[in-house]
Amino acid sequence: MLLIQAASRSASAFCRSTVYRVVNPARCARSRHLSSTTLRADQVLFRGRNQGTTVLPTHCVPRRFFGRNLSARALSADETVTPAAPISATRTPKEQYREKIVLWRGEGTAGYSLQFRHLELSNAIAAVHELGSAPELHFNGMLEYDGKRQLSERELGLFGGATEFVCTDDGIPVSADWIVNATRRCSLIRECYEVIAMADTYEELAAAALESGVLKDVLKGGMNEDATWRVRLRQYGSTSTNDKGRRYGKNVRSPLRAEKRAIQSMAALFSQFAGRVRLKDPDCSLFLFEGTKEGNIVLARLIAKGPKTSAIAPRTRICITNTPLEPVAAYNLCNLARIRDGDRVLDTYAGSCATLLAASSLAPNCITVGIEIALKKFVKKEDIIEDFTSRGLQVPSAIICGDCMSRKIRDKARKAVGDEPFDAIVTDPPYGIREKAGDDAEPPLIQLFTVIADDREAGNPLLRVGGRLAAFVPVAPGQDLHSSLPDGELMKRAGMELTDMRDQPLNEKLPDGLWLLPVPNSK
Repeated sequence: MLLIQAASRSASAFCRSTVYRVVNPARCARSRHLSSTTLRADQVLFRGRNQGTTVLPTHCVPRRFFGRNLSARALSADETVTPAAPISATRTPKEQYREKIVLWRGEGTAGYSLQFRHLELSNAIAAVHELGSAPELHFNGMLEYDGKRQLSERELGLFGGATEFVCTDDGIPVSADWIVNATRRCSLIRECYEVIAMADTYEELAAAALESGVLKDVLKGGMNEDATWRVRLRQYGSTSTNDKGRRYGKNVRSPLRAEKRAIQSMAALFSQFAGRVRLKDPDCSLFLFEGTKEGNIVLARLIAKGPKTSAIAPRTRICITNTPLEPVAAYNLCNLARIRDGDRVLDTYAGSCATLLAASSLAPNCITVGIEIALKKFVKKEDIIEDFTSRGLQVPSAIICGDCMSRKIRDKARKAVGDEPFDAIVTDPPYGIREKAGDDAEPPLIQLFTVIADDREAGNPLLRVGGRLAAFVPVAPGQDLHSSLPDGELMKRAGMELTDMRDQPLNEKLPDGLWLLPVPNSK
């Protein structure tokens, strides 16, 4: 399967940055914008192109970035620094920009999700924070296999990429607000952690964690001193005491004896906790990672989990078709279309409304509409509605029986959202069905683009300027990919543009396919 992503031509709201380390604090300027009147030698600056310069503690910048792409200099006496972006009132800059770790969901089928991980996360960030374009993120694997068993190149890649550090492309850790909100809607993320400290020994790790002050809220005297907590040890590679520890993912379990030994070695930290220990769903969940690529021990705090996509799996629904869209694919479509609360969302080939279930799950206040030609014959509207209500999701504004190629049907869809164009179209066209109508039948995606162009030229656009369309298009062996895609002239008529393509094998009968994300031109 391929993924084509399109991006709006509007200016990006994401600020690329360059990191500087202060080498002469005596020359640092005073600034009314900072809680500290003078920058210290243990602080760094990162400069945004349009938003000034922001101060961060040195330890918030990953150690691997120092000595590589950083410029060390002193500030001039008259230079000031101002925050580059608003920071949550409940988190200090020190907490907001600590390094983050992402644990991805496993690969059930070779190549099924690997190439979509980073793309889904960056687009989810753009959606929840209303950025003009997806931020450029940098990922660095936390693990490196050093076991005795010979692994294939693919297995080595999966092991190394299963758990990754994530930051901006210039090395600044992603803010907690950004990644927490995005993680909660990313189907390919299992868990996200915030690094508290890294050290070579557990004793040093405890001291570094106390010095950082990140856990002060759950320690004695803190605002949340009664919070429940737990600590879990994850051993990888040569640090593992058994072969199972050489695995990765949620099923990695380290021996209880090793876990107790690690906790005892960090008594200087954990003796300061006042709350009760709770092994299941505690308020504060801490993890110790051994066997990292850097060779150190990492203490991290769980800050977010990915969505439970199985809640809309076909086996749990009342209304399903012969070829239902899997929840991970549906979530991906919605995230890549950057659906958010308040958006008007259309599925032109709705089927059992799997994509609209995903849209309502990740953006509960979006307004959805589905068009399905087989409604009443193979798909029951009442069953679809019950699939929404039984999950506490907002029911679609309209589920229309008819062909999306009909102008009257499209007018009904627009009327269901106040006669306004849609913000996003997410759909899984019925390839292999319409083509049987005749040798000259156009592929569904080309037909869809044709009616989008017709409506645009008639002054009644189906998709607003700046909106996004995401579609899934299978490509069978020997089939010409471009025969299923709209040509340049049709794209121009529709006011759309393409920017990205991704390949994904599906199965032996259908080894390739296509995801498509165009965006109307801003002109």
